Amino acid sequence: MKYSPLFFFASLFFLWGISFGFAQTTYLDGPETGALGMTPYEAFGTFGAPETIYPQPGPAEWQQDVVFYYSDHSYLYWFENRVWQVRFDRRHKDPVLGVYMGSSQNLVRSVLGPPLADEPGELVYPMVERGFPMRLRLLFEEDRLIEAFLYRSDF
Repeated sequence: MKYSPLFFFASLFFLWGISFGFAQTTYLDGPETGALGMTPYEAFGTFGAPETIYPQPGPAEWQQDVVFYYSDHSYLYWFENRVWQVRFDRRHKDPVLGVYMGSSQNLVRSVLGPPLADEPGELVYPMVERGFPMRLRLLFEEDRLIEAFLYRSDF
């Protein structure tokens, strides 16, 4: 059976892309992503009443989030009656998508794989979409994970 030159070059390009990471983007998923898009009714049913509720002005004049703070040091950020962001601060004890607060960047990379974006003190990972695009943003201080943000990236 003869193969066309186009098939041959397409196969080589595909194999070359895999070997250099072009086809190796990993989309993360985990139970933490379930809060994104929740209504207040769903959040109260799942997480209970928050310990504190407070407003937080955003960088844009129109942006005014309502934040629910929970005693496990997690935060739900609300916009138009839906959770658009979940934050975990350095005091959070449970793993976030398999990594713990205080982990080094190298450990995070070994658990989560290569990031979509790698800036000084920050890694960003793509998440499996659930009707809207999502990202995981991890912030580091002195090479230690101090905050994690799961958020809708279409905001």
